[in-house]
Amino acid sequence: MFAKHIALICFGFIGCASSKAPPISRPDLVQKYDYDDDWMECFAVSVKKADFNVTTDFKTRKECISAVKSRESVVATKPFVLGDFNNCIGPPKDRRALYKLKPNESTWKHGLYCSQVICSDGYDCKRGLANKRSFPICCLTEYERNHFQGLAKTCPDGSLAYDLQESGWKSKTMLGKNCEELKCKTGFACQQVNAFFAKCCKI
Repeated sequence: MFAKHIALICFGFIGCASSKAPPISRPDLVQKYDYDDDWMECFAVSVKKADFNVTTDFKTRKECISAVKSRESVVATKPFVLGDFNNCIGPPKDRRALYKLKPNESTWKHGLYCSQVICSDGYDCKRGLANKRSFPICCLTEYERNHFQGLAKTCPDGSLAYDLQESGWKSKTMLGKNCEELKCKTGFACQQVNAFFAKCCKI
């Protein structure tokens, strides 16, 4: 409950350097990883040992990502990349907005670029790509910033974030949604980074 209150307080701020929580020391809990479609990330989740299903649950982030890779490869013909770069991240409501063409701009044969459009206030443009044609996507700045803070190798107080040391993947930082979900290793404590992300930070 404490971590949830912290998450609400952190909403809209760059980070919460004072929100470190002591490591969870409950031997009845184990950690698994669940894929979140909104954020396109595998989050660490603490569950009771009795509730951990060795057949369907993922013990590591790498297992979680591999499962998503297999799922996506059924419907995709292109190589799998964690995260859909042709879409915006975060809760679906308001995460994407329409753009307007700048005066005297028009679509080129290779598509349309961010330099040619204007996004609404509070949204930033990023480039999408489909069928070798570029197109602009206006994504909510707040969600993009929160995601960047979560993936950062450091915590808001400047300490190092826990590195999963898994090679070949988008990010090595272990992520949770709140400090109730994370089991931090010895020498690390959970820090609520913003309203959507928590991670283990070096003490």
